Amino acid sequence: EASRNLAAVMADPPEGLNLARPQYSLAEAKYNLGLKKEALADYENSLKADATGELSGAAWFGVAWAKKDLGDSKGALEAAAKVINDYPESAVRPDSFALTASIRRSEGDAAGALADLDRLLSEYPGHALSAKAELERASALDETGSHAEAAEAFQKFLRDHPDHADVPQA
Repeated sequence: EASRNLAAVMADPPEGLNLARPQYSLAEAKYNLGLKKEALADYENSLKADATGELSGAAWFGVAWAKKDLGDSKGALEAAAKVINDYPESAVRPDSFALTASIRRSEGDAAGALADLDRLLSEYPGHALSAKAELERASALDETGSHAEAAEAFQKFLRDHPDHADVPQA
């Protein structure tokens, strides 16, 4: 139903309508319903329709998550890199660093994850993701063999965030 309505609007759009917005909203709805392949197609269509670039950072981030969930880590990293490199003012840029770090760690690239986490922490100090990024950084340090530095990072996390939900992991 929603897809038919969107097709009708896109066939004869009202003047001034950013055609990417309904396509992006549809992608988000499909993603949240677990329809990852369909969401990916709609995120990609919203990128094609976004002449203003207004939603492109968020749409690339949606592409990254959808590709990650579909098992395409390389494609997910490329899409998240688009957000990081091409949309410096995007609200999801910090999340893109966290996503790339997570993907890299899951693929055994702790050094790459460290670089992403260090950028997140230095470019967005005090961000809502900072505490989690500090914990992920400590784990990545441990994975690279920097055990003493990792222990210090875990201790700092526990001192700075004693009530954080992830304290048991530290």
